[in-house]
Amino acid sequence: MAGMKTIFAVIACGLFGSSAFAQPKGPQPWWPAEPRALPLVHPLFSDDMVLQRDLQAPIWGWSEPGDRVTVEVDGKAAGEVAVVGKDGKWLTKVGPFTAGGPHTISVGSAKRQQTIKNVLFGDVWLCSGQSNMNWPVRLSVNAEEEVRNANYPEIRSFTVNFYSALTPEKLPPPARWEVCTPEFAKNFTGVGYFFARAIHAQQKIPIGILHSSVGASAAEAWTSGPALRKHMPFDFKERLAELDKEVAVGGPDFDFFTALERWAAQVDPTSATLKYATDPDLDVKDWLDLAVPKPWQDAGLKDHHGLVWFRHWVEIPETWKSQDLALILSVINDSDIVWFNGTIVGSKQLPGQIRNYRIDAKLVKPGKNLITAAIVCKSGPAGFCSGPSNMVIRPASDPGSKGVRLAGMWKAKPTVKFDDLQAPLPNPQVGHYKTITGLYNGMIAPLEPFGIKGVLWYQGEANGPFWLQYRRLLPTLIADWRERFQIGDFPFLIVSLANLNALQ
Repeated sequence: MAGMKTIFAVIACGLFGSSAFAQPKGPQPWWPAEPRALPLVHPLFSDDMVLQRDLQAPIWGWSEPGDRVTVEVDGKAAGEVAVVGKDGKWLTKVGPFTAGGPHTISVGSAKRQQTIKNVLFGDVWLCSGQSNMNWPVRLSVNAEEEVRNANYPEIRSFTVNFYSALTPEKLPPPARWEVCTPEFAKNFTGVGYFFARAIHAQQKIPIGILHSSVGASAAEAWTSGPALRKHMPFDFKERLAELDKEVAVGGPDFDFFTALERWAAQVDPTSATLKYATDPDLDVKDWLDLAVPKPWQDAGLKDHHGLVWFRHWVEIPETWKSQDLALILSVINDSDIVWFNGTIVGSKQLPGQIRNYRIDAKLVKPGKNLITAAIVCKSGPAGFCSGPSNMVIRPASDPGSKGVRLAGMWKAKPTVKFDDLQAPLPNPQVGHYKTITGLYNGMIAPLEPFGIKGVLWYQGEANGPFWLQYRRLLPTLIADWRERFQIGDFPFLIVSLANLNALQ
């Protein structure tokens, strides 16, 4: 009887779930650092990609409502002309195409064009789960030999980096397709790579790997909220209610970077009134001249911890016109919000990290350009805290460029002391690996409805204590993904786990 009580306790815990915070407390490395505009073409559709063969493969992106978007494959029209909807999204389908390549895909609207090169048609497998799927080739058996021999130009991988979101995302974390060479294959998912290699050898077709996995993750983090609410309404009731509360704080149209600007205006109303961040003609006669990079206590601003505004003009060469730029701003302590020509381009709340932000080409103009930074520090060395070599702006496409150095005298305005700040910096709507639906929202939803052959799933340890619940949870996840990728009941291949903590 005692044994039965123990088993029931485990099952009950699995049924109702122990509470896990929807959002981690304090800044995390995976918090978004830059606003991302929705691109003409979703980043999954990029050079070296593999597109699913033998079906009408969806391709989509964003533009102005009403725009007409055309897609061509090797110079020939492919799929229907897409009309951009009120939400800014367009979608069309190309194919079916047989396996092979390389091909060139061109996407165009009235104002924008994009060319995608070295595209192969083949089978694309979504590889997901926890650490067993996340384990890379470089740590597998005979790793040195396997990596050295990993030259398969028709195998490509797109790795979705960790991102747990409280609501479904449109874009995955920045990534690119990588051709299978020793340089890149060493970091491919080991299970995905060896599977792809075997299928490629047998069928002689290109293989694409969409790798989206997170160590120690549970299946409920990979399942959409609507699916859990519909098919398992009593299992995760408390955790879903907690998630709803977190989402409600920001509201349905929450934007993290807009919230940061509102925060600055709230805690320092004068900065908003006088437009510290945006006014190129701002009178800064009463601002200090501080040497950057140097902790502001050492540069002449002693006994101040709190908010300090910085402004600096940089001369952009004519040859950089129409180019994205990389803005590197030293190590900053503790938190920063950065604008370029009045538009917010980045923010981090983790001290001790070099700030590296991308500036969209549309913000860049030859001649004088304005950099503004609002920096908050609670204690210790504050502001820009590393060497002059870490202060530079250069073309993003040319990491070897010396660029334009930014070290020197910057205008600075100390304002609110830390203890007088009326509100903490806002949090983005992100969670951690335990956040219910979080990995679906951040790492699967942005991939839908990309054309795939099927799924490789290697997970289960994290749900081991709740094995009876998992018997319903995994089929819920499978049905959820099949519905959302919109290509029918595709194969869902489950790697069988070795015995783990088997009940005796």
